[in-house]
Amino acid sequence: ALHGCDVAIQEVDDSALEAGLKRIDELFRFAVDRRVVDDAEAQSSRRRIRGSSSWHGFDQVDLVIEAAVEKLDVKRAIFAELEQRCPPTAFLATNTSSLLVGDLQQGRERPERIAALHFFNPVHKLPLVEVGRSDRTSDETVAALRAWARSLGKTPIVVRDRPGFVVNRIAAPYLNEAVALVADGLPIPWIDGSMRHFGMPMGPLELLDQIGLDVAAAVADAIRPVFADRAESDTARSLFSSLVERGWLGQKTGIGFYRYQPRGKRPNRQLATVLPKVQGSVSATAQGSLVDVRDRLVLTMVNEAAMAMAEQLAESPPLIDLAMVLGMGWAPHRGGPLRYGEQRGLGEVVARLDELARHYGSHLQPCDELRRRAESGARFYD
Repeated sequence: ALHGCDVAIQEVDDSALEAGLKRIDELFRFAVDRRVVDDAEAQSSRRRIRGSSSWHGFDQVDLVIEAAVEKLDVKRAIFAELEQRCPPTAFLATNTSSLLVGDLQQGRERPERIAALHFFNPVHKLPLVEVGRSDRTSDETVAALRAWARSLGKTPIVVRDRPGFVVNRIAAPYLNEAVALVADGLPIPWIDGSMRHFGMPMGPLELLDQIGLDVAAAVADAIRPVFADRAESDTARSLFSSLVERGWLGQKTGIGFYRYQPRGKRPNRQLATVLPKVQGSVSATAQGSLVDVRDRLVLTMVNEAAMAMAEQLAESPPLIDLAMVLGMGWAPHRGGPLRYGEQRGLGEVVARLDELARHYGSHLQPCDELRRRAESGARFYD
């Protein structure tokens, strides 16, 4: 709306619609308070947005972005409805973070006009949009979605239709390793502090609380087949499930890995009741030094980024790195996981991952792509 688009919002019921419009009003007030726009511009933009719990106005749309829950049957039903209610010229996009565009195209009359537009939270702050295309998505659709994203001031990156696309694919092992560290007894401030010191805007456990542990669990379930046994330990999965079952979902419930209070947050000491080992006293010799903590978290992303490059999830190493910096806040001054791995030395990265795998589990073993490049001297960047 701020960029001149007329927007129609459809929600499942009036209650959900009211909550959504209230959130939009809050964002406009926030933008005025921060002097992003003046009050007149905010009011003018707000008038471009109309909401409904029916499909009013969808016979005139140029683009629809579906943002329903991450359940394939729900999304398929929505796309079937959209094909009946929208003009045949409309582009239909999904904001999925884990499901496949190809699965949503099955049975549709115009599959070539379906793609993904994956925005990142908070959407009004993060600039990245992943444009996910399957083999059936047309070049016209990709070009139109890229141009539209750019018109919003976003940075669109075309990604291959694989679970998690680029950012979630690379971030998933990182977040799971952080949960494994908690399950192994490492104090939460150690884990998040090591990543903030590395240059991340927040630690992985803070990030999980912000995403919502239920959302993160749904994404993890959807992309788990990609990782097989690489991404998480049984102990980490048990801990994560226990938190979700108790309703400890992060910021939105006031408790997750942290407890949230008006004056700030502090580590959730009740985690000790979920898993006996959690938050116990840990010696550096027993569970590894802070250097081990850092490398277990950082190098698992370097490793996954190399696999993403080998599978051609994006066109080039710089685009993979750019996606991680803009979509996840990956330490910008380090240039992204592939740039960081190359600057550190791929031979050293492979040796370090082999060492970590011996101590902490085979899921940390370097991938074939990293070994090949380390042995041959092939670089990600010319």
